[in-house]
Amino acid sequence: MYIQKDYLDFINMGVYYDYILIDPPWRFNNKLPFLNEYQLKYNLWDDNIKCMNYIFSNINCKYLLCWGCNSIINEIIESSKHTPFNYKTIVTWVKTTINGKLFYGLGNTFRNSTEQLLVFQKDKCKPLNLNMRNVVIEPCGKRTIKPKKFEKELIDNLNNKGYKGCYIFSGNQINELNCDCIDIMDKE
Repeated sequence: MYIQKDYLDFINMGVYYDYILIDPPWRFNNKLPFLNEYQLKYNLWDDNIKCMNYIFSNINCKYLLCWGCNSIINEIIESSKHTPFNYKTIVTWVKTTINGKLFYGLGNTFRNSTEQLLVFQKDKCKPLNLNMRNVVIEPCGKRTIKPKKFEKELIDNLNNKGYKGCYIFSGNQINELNCDCIDIMDKE
């Protein structure tokens, strides 16, 4: 199922999922070279910590998996404090070129050589225990595109455990994933 909706509206619907994978519309402290937000087809958050804290406090799931760049890992973890979710682990996506070469350098806040998937678990839930690597080496695509093979394997593994899932993202529609997909609405 593919739905185009605002993430707040979706959360307020109270729909239950065992896991939710989210790629938030982060606002970065841009320094040159920077990405002009008018190039994006979706709205950016005004306050990363406030928005993530709202998600951690109100989302209806057992496991929350959140994509983030290196520069905002602390903001993501900080926003989970005093919520029902506990940080459990991190998966590192090492980005490669289309020719299979590693990207090098620290980059700026949104064009890193790596990105992270932070895994959070709600209080009193059993651990996920997935037989997967926590380092992923895959090509990087256009902005907002995450590692396709890894995400498909992750979602398939979660589905094989009988978990019902959802992916909240901003950007391009994802057809090959076997879960509900919520696309954060485009700007009007």
